[in-house]
Amino acid sequence: MVKGALKKLLDETLPTRDPMNSVSLDMGVSTLLELSNECLALPLGYGQKAVVAENCFFLAKTSGKIKMPKNDDAAPLLSFFGNPDPNILLYLLVYSEELDERSPFYQALVKGQAKMNPVSQFSEGQWKSFIPRFFEKRNVKIDSAAVDELLERIGGDYAQFLNEAQKLIAYAGCENVTVEMVDILVAPPLEDDVFQLSNALTRSDNRKALAIYKDLKTRAVDPIPLINLLTRQFSFMDQVAFLSAQGQNNAAIALKLKCSSGRVNATQYSLRKIKKDSLGKALEGLYAGELAILTGKEDPDLVFSLYLANFSL
Repeated sequence: MVKGALKKLLDETLPTRDPMNSVSLDMGVSTLLELSNECLALPLGYGQKAVVAENCFFLAKTSGKIKMPKNDDAAPLLSFFGNPDPNILLYLLVYSEELDERSPFYQALVKGQAKMNPVSQFSEGQWKSFIPRFFEKRNVKIDSAAVDELLERIGGDYAQFLNEAQKLIAYAGCENVTVEMVDILVAPPLEDDVFQLSNALTRSDNRKALAIYKDLKTRAVDPIPLINLLTRQFSFMDQVAFLSAQGQNNAAIALKLKCSSGRVNATQYSLRKIKKDSLGKALEGLYAGELAILTGKEDPDLVFSLYLANFSL
């Protein structure tokens, strides 16, 4: 959604772009010096230049102090922020809920009269009005039940919506998009399957866990995202167990972990059947399996299948 907002701004301010007058940097790998150099270099024969910097971590609000890369220098960039060249159209993309207003970078931008444009996620109500309009603009209608089901399955992921919507439009043709079409073409959230998978494992139902994984394989789901999501689920259970052992009640734990009380209650129920230190061993098994897959030592399907078959809490 941030990139969509950026494209709209670029089309308005610099509709004709080429590699000379339009540059994009990823600040996850580029240095501040590289960004400032681009801001100070206007190509000959061009009146304006657009510079886009993604992943501007130095503007995001974080709990700890930002670590700057070695041999980098923020001074030239801070100087440009405070006194920008009007012919350089600089766009800084920050993928964060909040900006760090105490950061010297933020304060320099304020001094240079930069515009801050927040791009918020859609609320459920906004999604329900946006989805029908999106389809109508493409001469396709979507049933209200299909809107609800599609929204449930994409989980507020705008990029996934764009992908799934194109599939539904192509499949529907001249017909209305129905809930049956959504059920056929749009996979349910992977988190739901992982929740069922973890439930089967905590109940020591390895056969059920393998059956769930077999069904996921028919949908071409790779083991790596399953390992990552299962790791998150077991890590959450471990956090609940730790906080509970400290004497905190479920409401306090939910507040601490920023989740619903219902999820904490369900986790506490599962924890009754789990031996002490079992979650740590389960997590170690996931880490070892992921390492074996990513280093090419083992087949992904074999690693995950054996993990599920031999799992024990």
